[in-house]
Amino acid sequence: MAQTGNWRSLIAGMPRLPRLPTYLLFACSITWGLSFSLNKIAITSGIPVSYVFWQNPGAAQAVEAQPYADVVRISIARCGN
Repeated sequence: MAQTGNWRSLIAGMPRLPRLPTYLLFACSITWGLSFSLNKIAITSGIPVSYVFWQNPGAAQAVEAQPYADVVRISIARCGN
């Protein structure tokens, strides 16, 4: 039988994970997994397939565009001087 009383000494040297990114990762994985089931429910309820299909690429484009919106632009004319 394994000893289970001293588990804190086993994890003492391990780095701690930040909580917010870990929670966000779990939330994203849950919503990603649910999206396919919800899309199937939407299609069987009468929502057109084209609407359900284009919902996913639209969300992907919105997520992809976010880093480019926050970038600091450097003028090309000033780089040569």
